[in-house]
Amino acid sequence: MKYTKHIIVLIISATCACSGCDFISMAMRGRMSFNFLNDSIYIEKQRHDLFYPNGMSETGRLYYLCKIWGFVKYYHDYDFNIDDLLLEEIERTKSCLNREEFSRQILDILQKFSVREDTLHRHDIEEFTLISNHWFEDTVYFEPEVTETLQYMWKYRPVRNKKSGTKYREHIYSNNPYPDESRRILSLFRYWNKLNYFYVYKNFIDESWDKVLFQFIPVFIHSGNANEYNRGVLALTSRLKENHSTIYSRTVNREIFNGSNRTNFDIKKIGDTFVVNRVEKWEEEIQAGDIILQINQKDIFSLFDSINQLVSGGNKWINQRIVNEKIVQSTDTAATLLIEREGAVFEKNIKYYTPEQFETRKNPEQEKGIAVRWISDSIAYIDLRHVDEKNIKKVIKEVKKSQALILDIRCYPSAMILFPLTDFILPAKTHFTICTYPDTNNPGMLRWLKSYDAGYSPGKAYKGKVALLVNEYTSSYSEFLTMALQTSPNVITVGNSTAGSDGNITSTDLLGEIRAYYTGYGVYYPDFTPTQRVGVRIDYTVEPTIEDIKNSVDGAYEEAVRILREKT
Repeated sequence: MKYTKHIIVLIISATCACSGCDFISMAMRGRMSFNFLNDSIYIEKQRHDLFYPNGMSETGRLYYLCKIWGFVKYYHDYDFNIDDLLLEEIERTKSCLNREEFSRQILDILQKFSVREDTLHRHDIEEFTLISNHWFEDTVYFEPEVTETLQYMWKYRPVRNKKSGTKYREHIYSNNPYPDESRRILSLFRYWNKLNYFYVYKNFIDESWDKVLFQFIPVFIHSGNANEYNRGVLALTSRLKENHSTIYSRTVNREIFNGSNRTNFDIKKIGDTFVVNRVEKWEEEIQAGDIILQINQKDIFSLFDSINQLVSGGNKWINQRIVNEKIVQSTDTAATLLIEREGAVFEKNIKYYTPEQFETRKNPEQEKGIAVRWISDSIAYIDLRHVDEKNIKKVIKEVKKSQALILDIRCYPSAMILFPLTDFILPAKTHFTICTYPDTNNPGMLRWLKSYDAGYSPGKAYKGKVALLVNEYTSSYSEFLTMALQTSPNVITVGNSTAGSDGNITSTDLLGEIRAYYTGYGVYYPDFTPTQRVGVRIDYTVEPTIEDIKNSVDGAYEEAVRILREKT
């Protein structure tokens, strides 16, 4: 069987470390292609928590300067550096004393953009899921002439602005990790507008995106150094509450998230308890089931809360995974823990390991792992951590005669196994996802299409029952794979909430050597049930317990075995 016909844009989902990935151009290269003219407009329930600044203030004027700048940036043609225009106008905005002065400034900005009247068809505002134009009519900040000019420019906006969209290359200016105040404001306005017009999950954000802008203007203005500035950007991106939302900068890695050294164990937050989950058996100081109370005399809850403000997870399981991973990172080489074990509380000294030390201590044979294990004569188990394009055919051949099968997707498997697996499991060609994406010809509008089909072996598919094991490590492409397999009537899903971060990663560059990441296209089940933040559908919810961790019991695995034995 040949699988080359299935090579598509899985790199969108599969390369979570991608740099500045342009999902639309990538999608055009494969089976799933976006068509602004033919794909249906996606309409979803919009947020109705409209926000207006209270009274005339400097923050309020900057708030509207941001919205004006984004409107002309993405909806009108120009042949000059629009970032420079913003930088020139910031100080003028701050010095305006009243509505009349501010309105005159806004009109001066709008007059720099030509408008041509025509009879071309343009979409109604009701077709734009991400935006509304209610802010045009704020009488506290705008004279009637401003409102009329904005409405006129909207009515005769260009049908297509070549400078709009995710392909627009942002100007970097300099590599100074702590930009001056105007450039910090530019970073905020750039990020906010990019998501305002193109973020497919904008309506999933817990609070008004307009209100978020208003709240963060003083945060960016009063950032006193590179550390505070980066913390402000992290806090802003964390409002998205999605696993793809993060930033990369040297300041974040070195100063805020404590470097790249880490312990030889990881931890889980079970209820209000931080428990050691898995231990690499290089040292014997720490055991699975140990309860962590302090790290270097710092209370574990305080550490969790301080990091939790700066990270972005859509549900409790992925959020605690992200925070806990950062709790056990450090620039140091050692630490002192206060732990509880079997009722006794005592201190333990532990080591931190560099990434290089982790690599040298790995057992090559252990890392290679065993892909297939037989639980009984009739039930086989596949660990997808150890399956790739090189051994997938061998793995399928080995298990095809089993009566039941467990697929462990609590990992990030190889992208090249999706279609071989679905060809093996699914009884027929099946559509399994809806994709939403931003229409860059019409910023603020989303479109949707049936994005993927899977299953190409009618009559030859696996006949037995299949249990999928999932948890918070089932993320992005792993969730995509799970959704594909779930279309089989013989498949059940067991475990706890997945990461809720389906789709690709895209990015935008901010000033101060910062690159901000977020999800670029949306993924839904065929009935438009979302996966964002909530994760994939689960038939049997099994969450880890402290006792299971102490006793090395895999609760989800044991439940899957029990169910399959009943069904075979």
